[in-house]
Amino acid sequence: MKSLLFIIAFAACFARATAGEPTALPAQADGTIIKDENGFPFTSYEQWVARMRSQIVFDEQSIRAKYPPEKFQEYKEKQNIPVDTYEAWLAGMKRRMELMQARWPSIEAEMRKASPPEQFREFTATVECRRIVYLSDGQKIEGFILKPAAAIAGRLPVIIYNHGGNSQVGSLDERSLMRVGWLVRAGYVVVASQYRGCGGSEGQDEMGGADIADVLNLFPVIASLPYADAARIGMFGWSRGGMMTFLALARTDRIAAAVIGSAPTDISTEIDKRPEMERLLQRSVPGYAEHKEAALKARSAQHWPEKLCKTTPLLLLHGSDDKRCDPAEALEMAMMLYRSGCHFRFVFFESGDHGLTQHTGETNRLIIAWFEKYLGNSGKPAAIHGDQ
Repeated sequence: MKSLLFIIAFAACFARATAGEPTALPAQADGTIIKDENGFPFTSYEQWVARMRSQIVFDEQSIRAKYPPEKFQEYKEKQNIPVDTYEAWLAGMKRRMELMQARWPSIEAEMRKASPPEQFREFTATVECRRIVYLSDGQKIEGFILKPAAAIAGRLPVIIYNHGGNSQVGSLDERSLMRVGWLVRAGYVVVASQYRGCGGSEGQDEMGGADIADVLNLFPVIASLPYADAARIGMFGWSRGGMMTFLALARTDRIAAAVIGSAPTDISTEIDKRPEMERLLQRSVPGYAEHKEAALKARSAQHWPEKLCKTTPLLLLHGSDDKRCDPAEALEMAMMLYRSGCHFRFVFFESGDHGLTQHTGETNRLIIAWFEKYLGNSGKPAAIHGDQ
C-alpha cells in the first residue's frame, strides 16, 4: 500500500510542479499574497478521481517547458540526478508515468480506501479551501487556506499546518487537505505552506534549511486575512512537519501553542538507520558534502533545546513502534525539554506507529483539547497561560 500511495503522491507533486507560473515579479514584501483561487475545484467525488488519473499522463511538452534542456546540468547538480543526459532523465520520467498508468486499478482502489466518498462530501460541505501563491525570500510559494464554509462572525484562531515528506512525496494535495478538515470543523482557520521546491512552489526544498522562511512568512499572510485572529496562532506538524515546527519555535515567540507528532530530533541517528534519508539530504541540502555535520545539527532540535521558545506550550506525541523516527529520540527530546524549562506535555503511545494510525481518535482529541486550551476556538476564549 505504501508504494501505491507514494506513486499517487508523486503524480500529484509532479503535476503541480509542471504547472508552474512565470517568475517575473515587481518587488513586493515577503508574505504578500499574489494569487488566490479555489483550492478544491471539484463538484463530485468521481470528478476528483478522474483528475487524479489525468495527472499520470506523460506530457513531454510541459516537462520540457518547465525543465528546459539547457538548464539540465544545473538541475542535475541541485537534485543529485543519477543520469548523465537530459534525454535519459526524460526517458526515466516517461517510464515512471507508464508504470503508474499500468498500475492505475490498484492505485485507484487504494486511493478510494484512503480518501473515501464520505470524507470528500464532508469536506466539501464544511470547508472552503483557497489555493494561494505568496512571496517568501522573493520566491513564489504555493500555500493553502482552509476556513469554515459557513459564514464567519468575527475572527477565528489560526493553526499553521506543516506537512511532512519532501519535494517528491508528502506535498500538500487534495487528499492531505481533506485529512486536516477536522481542524476547520473544530473552529479554526488552517493555513499551510507547500515549502519551496514542493508541489507548485518555486525554489529548492532544503529539508529544514532556508525553507523555514516559507513557514515564518505565513505570519503576514495570516495578518492580511479579515477572518483570522493573528493574535491566536498555533502550529501543528507531523514527521518532517514536526521538525519544521521545532525550527519555527527556535525563531519566533508568536506561536501561542504547538503540537508535534513523530518528529526526527537527531538527524544523524536517523541516517544511520535509514540510508535513504541521507540520499534525500544529499539532493536537498546545499553544500551537504562539505558541511554535513553542521547541516545535520541545524535540523536536529536535540542540539539546540535552549533556543526553543519557553512561552509556547508544546504537545509532543510519539509511538513506541515508530519505524521511521526513532522513539528513543522522542524520549530524549522530552528530557531535554524538561531540563530547558519548556512548557510541554509528552504522550507516548504503546505500539504506536509513525502516524499513530491505531490511535487517531485519541490523538485528535488531545490535539483539539490542547489548541482549545491555549487558542480557544470560534466559541471559546483561550485560557490564561498556566491554567489547568
